[in-house]
Amino acid sequence: MKQHLRSRSIVSLGGFFLTLWTGAVWAQPLHITEINYNSDSTISTGDWFEVFNSSSNSIDLSGYKIKDSDPLNLYVVPPGTTIPAGGYLVFVADTLRFNSLYSISNWVGPLGFGLNNNSDQIQVFDPTNQLQIQVSYSDSTPWNMGADGLGRTLELLNISSDPNDPNSWRIGCVLGSPGQAYQPCINETLIVSEVNYKSPVGNDAGDWFELRNLGTSPRDVSGFFVRDEKNTNLYKIPPGTIIPADGFLVLYSDLTLFNQEHPGIANKIGPIPFSLSGTGDALRIFNAADKLIYSMHYLDYAPWPNEPDGNGYTLEGPRNPQLSWDVNSAAYWGYGCLGGSPGYLVPENCLMGEFSPSHTAQSIYPNPSDSYVVIPDAAEKLELMDAQGKIFMQHFDSVEGLQLQLNALPSGIYILQQTFSTGFVHRQRLIHLPK
Repeated sequence: MKQHLRSRSIVSLGGFFLTLWTGAVWAQPLHITEINYNSDSTISTGDWFEVFNSSSNSIDLSGYKIKDSDPLNLYVVPPGTTIPAGGYLVFVADTLRFNSLYSISNWVGPLGFGLNNNSDQIQVFDPTNQLQIQVSYSDSTPWNMGADGLGRTLELLNISSDPNDPNSWRIGCVLGSPGQAYQPCINETLIVSEVNYKSPVGNDAGDWFELRNLGTSPRDVSGFFVRDEKNTNLYKIPPGTIIPADGFLVLYSDLTLFNQEHPGIANKIGPIPFSLSGTGDALRIFNAADKLIYSMHYLDYAPWPNEPDGNGYTLEGPRNPQLSWDVNSAAYWGYGCLGGSPGYLVPENCLMGEFSPSHTAQSIYPNPSDSYVVIPDAAEKLELMDAQGKIFMQHFDSVEGLQLQLNALPSGIYILQQTFSTGFVHRQRLIHLPK
């Protein structure tokens, strides 16, 4: 098997110097495309991973060997096991748990061993003991922690990328999509849309977060549960609680503090009997049967915005979120108006920090775009980064009205960060649409 070698080249792109990472693709057609290494306890499927056949021919896996980082763990693929061209096969540790939650037939198992919850290596050998696939993952940064016990999976973004690079993976939906390509999270219409995890000194509103109903009809959330990263930290939503279509509900920890900073907000409940961590935490929603239906995980360091970390702002989700966007990605989250916007849609002129008491910056346009964006303001430094903070472009001393061509970039969500001579840092979400 060829090694996946990466090289760096710098090219000019619309007046920018763009750093591109390139590399040889894997020589063989088998790819690990999804990993479930730590299920949520309320919807535990057991560990599993998915293999994709990118070739135009069926591949016979009879006699292939599956191993992890423990040399004693071994699974031999049964005779007659094949993956069709363009097809998927799921390797399952616990077949009873798996079949209790999924209705697919393209799986094999049980493996006889599970995957480590902290870090592990998955290896696939052919019958002659030649290594065909090797993928190592971890539950610590720079790997995204949204798949670590929060009911979601690791999903490979592109089979041509290095699967051992954490930037090559996104977080999938609750329960994932075993045995098929990634699917948008169409059932996740009750979401966390804003988080206040660390108020500034002198303007303490207490910890609070906001739920949003993306559905087209009211959502009765009576008896639903919310938790942070700890299972013992929970709050049961009281009877008769309904969130209107495309409406909001705030859950506060301290009513006095919240009302002091946000008087007049009626669509709120609480108090939640736990506080949110100022360094990073999870927020999870469970239905009335106490089954997980949504989860997100945030951090307080780059590429996550610094403004919500005790600087007077909140983590704000997008005004018009799409169900295919990764809610565990830093690129999904920005910051809005000073003090936040609990219980209502963040004003468009505030989103991502356009408002500042000492500096303002104009929004890039058109955004979303499938071809280019115009950057109205001159800045000392421009940086374009992806969801995991990987920098695709750096440019110094830009000019007003600079046009950035997007054709060389994969479609997706990016963050354009401008640093001005005053020290003000302005971040905007850039959505690059596919052609």
